[in-house]
Amino acid sequence: MTRLHQLTAAVATRLRQLSHQPDRGDSPIPSTVIIIGMAVLAVGLLVALGAYVSELLDSAPTIPDQNF
Repeated sequence: MTRLHQLTAAVATRLRQLSHQPDRGDSPIPSTVIIIGMAVLAVGLLVALGAYVSELLDSAPTIPDQNF
């Protein structure tokens, strides 16, 4: 009879282990999407800033004695 109890306990323990899946965290896809979005925003900001500075430098006077 003890063999039957051991087998029952082993099966019950194994079923409990199978039903309890450990938390493996989130998928890496949402993090990747966020990182790509932030990179696109950073590149857009740099392009806009570069265009602004380029326009500002183009409108600067080139003759030193010229009044604004």
